[in-house]
Parts: sequence; C-alpha cells; structure tokens
Amino acid sequence: MREDEALQVEDVSALLGVGRNTVYSLAKSGELASYRVGRKLRFTRADVERYIEASKTGGSPASTGSIPVAPASAATLFSPYAAAIPEIAPAADPFVISGGDISGDIIAHAISGKGFPCSRAYLGSYLALVDLYLGRADAAVVHLFDRKSGTYNIPYVQRLVPGVPVSVVRVARRSVGLIVQAGNPKHLHSWGSLLTRDASLVNVARGSAMRVLLDEVLCELEARPESVRGYDREVASPDAVAAFVAKGAAEAGVGTSNLAQATLGIDFLPMQNEWIDIVVKKSERTRSLVRAAKRLGDDPRVRRELEALGFDASRLGSIIYES
Repeated sequence: MREDEALQVEDVSALLGVGRNTVYSLAKSGELASYRVGRKLRFTRADVERYIEASKTGGSPASTGSIPVAPASAATLFSPYAAAIPEIAPAADPFVISGGDISGDIIAHAISGKGFPCSRAYLGSYLALVDLYLGRADAAVVHLFDRKSGTYNIPYVQRLVPGVPVSVVRVARRSVGLIVQAGNPKHLHSWGSLLTRDASLVNVARGSAMRVLLDEVLCELEARPESVRGYDREVASPDAVAAFVAKGAAEAGVGTSNLAQATLGIDFLPMQNEWIDIVVKKSERTRSLVRAAKRLGDDPRVRRELEALGFDASRLGSIIYES
C-alpha cells in the first residue's frame, strides 16, 4: 500500500482504534496531518504511521510540547457537523461562537439553520471567554469548574468578562472524570489516586476546561502539580488525551463521558457532573443571536443530537444568568 494513499476518516479510525470524533479532533488540533478534497477530510498512510510512532514515545509528530488550536471558520470545521454548517462569505458577517466542545458545533449548526449564520473558533473554555471579552467572539460555549463555589461557569464569566452584558444559557450536563487504560491496571479510583498510584498522566493544554478542572482539583487536594507524574506533558485537546491513553502512551488523563464512549481501548471513571453553557454577549448586533440561544430548548432536533452524544439536555435553553 502506497505511503501517499488517501485515507478516509473511517480508515484512520480503524487504524488507530479510536472513534471518528477523536480523528476529527486530532486533525483539527494539527497533531495528525490532514488535507481536504472539497469538503472531505483525507489523510496519507505515512502521516498516520508517523502519528502512531510518535504516540508510542509520548510525543507528537508536529511538536514536542503543547500544540495550539487555531481558530476555525465554518469552512474549516472538522467535526461531523461541519458539512451541515453553511459556507459563510465574509460579507455575511457571521456570529462567532468560540469554545472547543462538540456541543458548540451542534449549536452553531442549529442557529445557522434558523437564518443567523455562525462560524466557530476552536479554543478552550477559558480562552473562549477571553475572546468574548476582547470582542473577538460573540458567544462562548464553556464548562469551567470553580472549586470555591462548587459551581460551573458563572464565576468565570464574572471574573473574565467584567463590564460586558451577557446572557448565560444552559446547554447540557455530562460526567467528567479520569480516562484510564482498559481494565484500569493502575487501580485508580479517585482524583487523589493520581497522587498515590504513580500513574503517568497526559495533560491537556492550558486554557482547556479539563486543565482548569484538574488544577482546581489539585488545589482542593492541596497538592502541587509536580506531584502528578506527567503533569507537564501536554497535548492540544481532550480527544488527544483519550488517544494517548488508548495507545498506552499514558496511563491516565482527564476527560468526559461522551469522549470515553467514542474511544476504543479506554475505561472511564466518573468523578463529578459538569454543566455546559453558552455565554452570549448582549448588544444591538447580537440581539438575534441572544434570542436564538434562549430558544434552543424549543428545538427537539438539538435536544436529540445532544442526547445521542451522551449529554443530558433536560435543561437546554434555561437562562441561568444575566448581566
């Protein structure tokens, strides 16, 4: 088989033993080289083999450290919803929804379908709120845990988006916890077991909600980051964390229940529930976007798509904070 043979997402999924969503995420982050034929994502066998070899040593074909996730427009989305989001001409001035979670793709698709074109910027939740504050985004899909209040998102909105009127609308709930190798060979059972079981961790880059969660948990445990083996080894996305654990390049990582369901070769240890919300800036320009976000709960298709991916969408569209 030629090294330059074009492989489809399904082919790469089978070769790596991971779900399709993980392949999309690896391509999106740049950890797995890819190219496009029209709107279809393609890979070469040589690039896939380079990725496999790099993952065995805990490295990355593209970089030895953290790989930044570049903002993406609707034309460059790599999620399964990409093809359904309309191509946006610059003159159309689409709303920009920041945040890396796949629920943001579902929301962008739904709102675009209502006649309000949306593009996507793939950044971690923390950086997505910074984008909102700096005026580079109109909305941010976030899931940030605050240990002091034991709540999600609102404390970060209040700290990171001061003086900006926003509406915070509930999207969904899901479980978060530890991603471990199949069979849990290190016998991890709690956040604290990361400190006592000497499991090698693969971490996600700063700015990601999963990184914030781990840092908040370590603060709660009064533990230093260096007490966790592998804390400084970073990859670009939670999907890449799952892929590293599945391939045996790490023994544990922090991730979500729906990510674990989409990845072969790993087990998931739920630790707590998290809330995903969309934070929308209120302005004359975004009036229609705010209305569309508040009406998400009226769209049964959005609810079905979220639930199909393992989300609890029972509170979809609920307004939980206004400023």
